[in-house]
Amino acid sequence: MSALFVKGFDSGTEEAALKKHFSAAGVIKELYFQSRDSAVVTYADASGASQAVTDLNETTIEGQKRYVIVKLDDPDREGKGEGKKKGKAKGEGKSSSKTGKGGSGATGRTIFVKGFDFDTDAAALQKHFGKMGAIEELHFQSKWAAVITFVKEVSAQKALAQLEGTTIEYQSHYLALKLDDPDRKGGKGKGAGNGAKGSTTASGSKRGDGYGRTIFASGFDFDTDDAALEWHFGTMGAIEDYHFQSKGSAVITFVKAVAAQRALTQLDGSTLDGQSRYVDVKLDDPDSRGGKDKGNSKGKGKSKSWGKRK
Repeated sequence: MSALFVKGFDSGTEEAALKKHFSAAGVIKELYFQSRDSAVVTYADASGASQAVTDLNETTIEGQKRYVIVKLDDPDREGKGEGKKKGKAKGEGKSSSKTGKGGSGATGRTIFVKGFDFDTDAAALQKHFGKMGAIEELHFQSKWAAVITFVKEVSAQKALAQLEGTTIEYQSHYLALKLDDPDRKGGKGKGAGNGAKGSTTASGSKRGDGYGRTIFASGFDFDTDDAALEWHFGTMGAIEDYHFQSKGSAVITFVKAVAAQRALTQLDGSTLDGQSRYVDVKLDDPDSRGGKDKGNSKGKGKSKSWGKRK
């Protein structure tokens, strides 16, 4: 087989740059783009393709930082498109295999990411996370959450260590990362532990674990939705977990205590986008809200553990 499927280079990469990089393995017969960050490269000889898989997988094109994935092309793979079309591949940004959805083959290589801006596209995620290593699969779970599977486990570990609490270029919201667990609580239905009387959060952790990182926010409009809440408080730091206590109040747990402190000093007395009511923000104390967390039952079905997939 003399054709390769190449993925992961910067969006907007020119054909000349690809040819220069991959011609190091042999004479290129043909090259065409499948999407903004993927292409099919055909060598004049099968040995060139084999050499490219050996030498060029997880390398970076000159002037770029993202690692490319290089593998022998499978004409039957889903999402390839038809013929030599240069348009967007079918499934770009979405996983079509079990590995990308947290299958056993992806254990340790897959991370769950949330907190980026709602209009973030696959190219922006690829650019931010591709610096850690070659990305095998990427698909969105919601407007602000995605599952990313790397080719190697070490890349996922690097992402957890280096990209937790960072912001994507030109964005102001902080990212929250964790190794993906397809069987995590909250993955099916309304979030296990939600209705417990003060025993656990929506993510299944003990209430005490959130002290110093959890705030109680009240005073926003009654029709405030998840997106508005995430957008407003996500600028202070990565949000681990949140749930509504009533129509106008919510409990929000950040990944780091410093983010909760930022929310206290910067968002108390602020207004959510498009609203006129001022928000009251304070460190959460379950005992000051009725002892047995009465509001939790009101928020049933609206809790958003950040492990929950949409």
